[in-house]
Amino acid sequence: MKCVDILDKNPPVILAFTKYSAYIEFENTTKFIEGDFDFRSPVTHRRFRKLLKQRFGGKLPIWGLLRSNILKETHLIRPFIGSDDCLLIELALKGDFGLVPEYLAMVRRHIESYSDIRIRNDGVEGTDESQWLNPGNKRTFYLPHWRRLWEYSVLVIRSREQLFSKFIMIAFSICPFGLGWLKILIKELFFAVGLRHLYSYMKKVNKLIREVISFTD
Repeated sequence: MKCVDILDKNPPVILAFTKYSAYIEFENTTKFIEGDFDFRSPVTHRRFRKLLKQRFGGKLPIWGLLRSNILKETHLIRPFIGSDDCLLIELALKGDFGLVPEYLAMVRRHIESYSDIRIRNDGVEGTDESQWLNPGNKRTFYLPHWRRLWEYSVLVIRSREQLFSKFIMIAFSICPFGLGWLKILIKELFFAVGLRHLYSYMKKVNKLIREVISFTD
């Protein structure tokens, strides 16, 4: 009802969501998810940037309540890795998000949940995650974060925003927010062409170099 109230009282808001906790089944524990999840802003490119900084979309709003007429205008969730992130970005281009600052929702983590599959695969999304979305998918070559960047750019270009706002959002998409994003993109390329072991070796060497530098300092 609290999400309904936000939508009824705030016409510019197209999606209302609450904070959430996660029940970790294999540990039999509950964790309250912390973070800055207030994506509200009347300025489109600010909502866009905030979502990107939450690591390719920040999944929290996807569990919210949204206006059906707005949802019908989107591409919905498609059968490719990261399509939920793309849907959130598409929604952010259409209207504001409203947050109920209470823990009223819960998700369940288990050994076959998407996040745990990704953890077991060294943080790289690939065949397992693709088949999680589409069991019939037989592909073996994946660049899911590159696909996200492509989709974000297409969505921005096709949006009704002014040219200046589009330019800002494209710049946000292309320019990594720190080295973390850039490392993910490079890592995906290594894994996609079968150089996972080389990447792991380079990572160990880089770690050793940092330790030597730290010791000499």
